[in-house]
Amino acid sequence: MKLTKSQAISIAQKIYGKQDERVKEIESMYRDTQSKVISDVNAFIGANKSWSAKANPDEIADFLNNLKDTFYNASSDDQNLIKMAFGDNKLKSNGDMLMAKVTQDIVRQSMAQKIHLGVATENIPNVVNAPTYAQAKNVIKNHQHIAEQSKNVDAILYKSTKNAVLDSHVDSGMFSSVNKQTMQTLRKVREVAEKAAKSPKDSLNWTKDIKDILTGGDNSSNGQMGRAAGMIRTATAQAMNRTRLQDFISTNVKKYKYISLESPTTCADCSDLDGNIYNVDDAEEGVNFPLMHPNCQCTVIEVNDDDDWDTSDHDVADELNDL
Repeated sequence: MKLTKSQAISIAQKIYGKQDERVKEIESMYRDTQSKVISDVNAFIGANKSWSAKANPDEIADFLNNLKDTFYNASSDDQNLIKMAFGDNKLKSNGDMLMAKVTQDIVRQSMAQKIHLGVATENIPNVVNAPTYAQAKNVIKNHQHIAEQSKNVDAILYKSTKNAVLDSHVDSGMFSSVNKQTMQTLRKVREVAEKAAKSPKDSLNWTKDIKDILTGGDNSSNGQMGRAAGMIRTATAQAMNRTRLQDFISTNVKKYKYISLESPTTCADCSDLDGNIYNVDDAEEGVNFPLMHPNCQCTVIEVNDDDDWDTSDHDVADELNDL
């Protein structure tokens, strides 16, 4: 599929750029998790429970049954994560139960994030290999049911968690990075939750602290949610650009043009590369082929020696709609 610069940018934006529904869905899930954590801590404080008092046996049994169901349906990677997350979590006191609930909230978010990464990348080759720009847009549109069917953590975990598999073009360490970030986030959230539960009458601004950790609160970093959004942009961008390079090689394309989305957040390196033409044989990711860095939003298009506007397949209506 040959693309103009505007068409390539349009597809990139729909897949991993500013219009990406997948990023919005990740952000929605993190806000749901944030609300759940705050609700759990508020319920503990509101019930005026003693941190060290013995927990209700029925509550312990219900929690364990739920956790076992989650563990049984999880992938081996997530089973290991669950074991690590609950490694030092006893279930004797009320405080133990609160920590267990908070841990479960964060772990479930991590599992949902990995499922979302897998689902978001699985269809990228179908977009890249579509015969025309119009058909590529239809593939993207038809795959947007992801956002419609996964409005929160519970909805996306309804999918078989054992089938969370990244596209082969994405770095294999992506899930490991999610696990690492999950454990770091978990330690921070548990610390805040414990302080809040043990000092309910103090003037601790614990709600703000949890928001800062999970969604960034009022900070531009967006906390762990911002890192998760960057990760899904990186994964989908990797899948698309690496698949496109593979297609160039298999169809004997000799040259490509580097395309930067030229957004307000575009870095100087990517902006400098915009419009440059390179040999496919010389393509080197991070040097003259995207991704140049995590969260990079650049792409490439095919170039021929006789390349001009009239040599590519164009949908005139689409061209005019992009003006």
